Amino acid sequence: MKRFDTTNARTRKLPAALAIVATLACQVALATEPAPAAYRMAAISDQAHGDELIRGDYERVIEELESASVHRSAKFWVRNNLCVAYTLVKDVEKAMRACEEAVVLSRKVARSRDTLTEQNRLRDIAVALSNRGVIRALTADMVSAKNDFETAIQLRVRLKEPVVNLAKLEMKKSETVAAS
Repeated sequence: MKRFDTTNARTRKLPAALAIVATLACQVALATEPAPAAYRMAAISDQAHGDELIRGDYERVIEELESASVHRSAKFWVRNNLCVAYTLVKDVEKAMRACEEAVVLSRKVARSRDTLTEQNRLRDIAVALSNRGVIRALTADMVSAKNDFETAIQLRVRLKEPVVNLAKLEMKKSETVAAS
C-alpha cells in the first residue's frame, strides 16, 4: 500500500487488498482557509489505472476510466479510483457522483461476489463510505461525512482511513466551535 500527500510522497507497506492511500490536505483540495488536518482516501492500485493514480497522473486516469466500456465502468474499483482522482483534481461534482456510485457498487458487489471473503467485502464497502465521507467533509456536509465515517468504522475491518477521517472531522468541528 502506498501513502501520499499532495505535496510529499512516501511509501509504506500494509497487508490489505487496497494498494494506495491518498492523503489529501483540506486546504489543497477545496477549502479556502488553511487547515492542518488532512483527510485520507483509499484507491485500488492493482486495478483501474491505480498505478498511474499513485504516480499522480490524475487527468490521465480520469480520461482512461471515463472512456472505458460501460461494463468496465460499472466496476467498484473503477468508480472508487475515479472518486479519488476527481477529488485530487478538485472536481467536486464529478467526485461526488463517482463516490456515490462506488458506495452503491460496493454494496452490490458485496452481495454478489462469492470469490471475496466476508472481510474483503466489508472492506470494499468501508473504503467507499470513507472516500464519500471525505468529499462530503470537503464540501462542508459534516453530518453526512460523520455518518459515512462512523458506518465504515462499524463494519469492523482493518482500515485506518475512516478512523483517521472521523478524528480529523471532529478536530475541525471543535476548532470551529472554539473560534466562534
